[in-house]
Formats: sequence, C-alpha cells, structure tokens
Amino acid sequence: MTPTDPRVALITYSTKPRGGVVHTLSLAEALFDAGVDVHVITLGDPAVGFYRPTRVPTVIVPSPPKHDRLEDRIFACIDDRIDDDGGGVAQMITDQHGPRKGEVDVGPHGGHRLA
Repeated sequence: MTPTDPRVALITYSTKPRGGVVHTLSLAEALFDAGVDVHVITLGDPAVGFYRPTRVPTVIVPSPPKHDRLEDRIFACIDDRIDDDGGGVAQMITDQHGPRKGEVDVGPHGGHRLA
C-alpha cells in the first residue's frame, strides 16, 4: 500500500453476531484481501472483542451508559469521543495502528501532514 491508497473505516454497532455486524466483517475482510487498508470500528467491550477472530484491524470503543434507544446510545458515544480529545474515530485508529507517511494527523493539536 502507498500513501495515496484509500484508507477505509467501516463502522458497525456491536461485537455480537448480528446481521449487520456479520456483513461488515465479511466486507472488511474482502476489502483487506483486495489490498485495501481497512479498519472496523464498533461499540463494545474491548476486553471481550468480536464474536470471532478477524483478519482486519479493529477499534472497539467502550460503550457509553445504556439509553432507551440505540440511536441515543450511538450519538452519546460519538459525543464522548469528540469531547475527549477532538480527534474522534480517526484519532483512535491512528492511536492504535499508527499513521502512514503522508497522512494528515488529526490529533488534538490540529492537523498536520506527516513526513
């Protein structure tokens, strides 16, 4: 992969074997097999992980407190990540897997291109 190759993040809602999660992991692995730099991001318990091993890098965001509606829970999680450091999901990927040469670092101190 080169610095100009696309970097794809697939976001799903759980680590459990539900339809959307199963399809997201299958798509991620197919993209990975085709040479795409892909990461899967989801809500869940990082200590537990996905329901099965994956062949792609994953970021499991600790779930926020329960809400009556799934949408409220997801939005609360997004708000928490943005409030934490301003970098959000892109920063979590960089933190866990490192930036690539030529990529823009979206860290808490603003964006800058990496040498």
